[in-house]
Amino acid sequence: MLDILNILSNLTGVIKNNSTALFTFIAGSVLTPALALLTPFGNALITRRLARRPVFALLTTQIGPTLKLKVRPLNKLARKKRPLFGQISGVMVGKIADCIEDEEGLLWIADLSKPHIRPLITKQNETEVKFFLDADLVSEPMAVSLQLGDATTFGRIVYADNIASFIKQVSRDARIVLSFETDTIDKHFAVSGNHCKWIGVHDGQELALRALQNCEIIGTGTTVLSASRYAWVLNLIDCKDMIISDVTLGHLQQGFCRGGVLRLQNCQNIQIRDCDLFGCGTVGLETDNCQNVLISNTTIRDCSYGIYNSINSTRIVFSQCKFINNQEFDLLTFSGKRTGIHFKECSFVGNRANKYMFRFDAADKNDEFPCVFVNDCTIKGNQYVSLSNDENTMGINNLISEQNLLIDP
Repeated sequence: MLDILNILSNLTGVIKNNSTALFTFIAGSVLTPALALLTPFGNALITRRLARRPVFALLTTQIGPTLKLKVRPLNKLARKKRPLFGQISGVMVGKIADCIEDEEGLLWIADLSKPHIRPLITKQNETEVKFFLDADLVSEPMAVSLQLGDATTFGRIVYADNIASFIKQVSRDARIVLSFETDTIDKHFAVSGNHCKWIGVHDGQELALRALQNCEIIGTGTTVLSASRYAWVLNLIDCKDMIISDVTLGHLQQGFCRGGVLRLQNCQNIQIRDCDLFGCGTVGLETDNCQNVLISNTTIRDCSYGIYNSINSTRIVFSQCKFINNQEFDLLTFSGKRTGIHFKECSFVGNRANKYMFRFDAADKNDEFPCVFVNDCTIKGNQYVSLSNDENTMGINNLISEQNLLIDP
């Protein structure tokens, strides 16, 4: 009689994109077929034997841009309430979902967008995610159904051939593809949309996106410009569960005092991916009262006042970003709450500050210290008085610092 545990120890259970895989598990003389079917917007059915081995495993490229999925146990014998745990590239990330119950039965909602999990997924092109139940519980056969985030999160796909079309169509539960090369926001200020608001500024209009949820804005090498020097190129207010990718945002002319590139206000679970934020906006990015924001593989360059302002914002992650040729005051400023801000594998090149690279003001009394972490980053060819006005607030690891000029205060 064949030992099923020995057989399963050689199986990873990874599902391949757009394919159908058939596994046959042998227990004694019983053949148990398990059909695994996965499409980009579909479900998967997997049967696994549990004994300190994953219930199932997926590649990160299959999980979808929301990094969320629903898991339901199908066989009644396995329907016990117990948490779901995760492992990414051999690193245990702890509990990722409690077992809950809805009108259809037991359910796990696995959220891989959490700050301690998301960087492990997004920093690599493709890696394996394994899912486990509590290893101390008795093993038993289990079948589960998977529903990827794509299946429910982005209900429709629309194409916008200019800013006016974008304003009219942007909505919740939608994927908006910007199919144009370049457009200027200001010339469309007469156009209205359900989730767009025009804010008057000193020399023109600013476009604000309000109360969006489960929305993805996808550029195609698209450039969005503002001719108003005192306007943010794009302002997100009260938004959550959003992705902006492959978009260049910038000003036609230099602004003063106000008028940065991208601003997030009261936002949660936002991803900025593969974008280019350029001046002469005052700062490239500002987060005001935001949580769980990931900025990855994005460049902030040529801004006239600084790189980034953080106001009462927590769990902000910059991963593999570039900050180039920005000036002129403190380049990264933090006020109020600031717990869990990370810079990972980022480069700071050719920036000029009149005082500090990192400036910390008015800390929240409940903050944990250090609360801003700089890991595996490069700071090269910059000019500043000092790296920080409060280095006790920072956790620094594997920093490469070279050819920087320290100036007199």
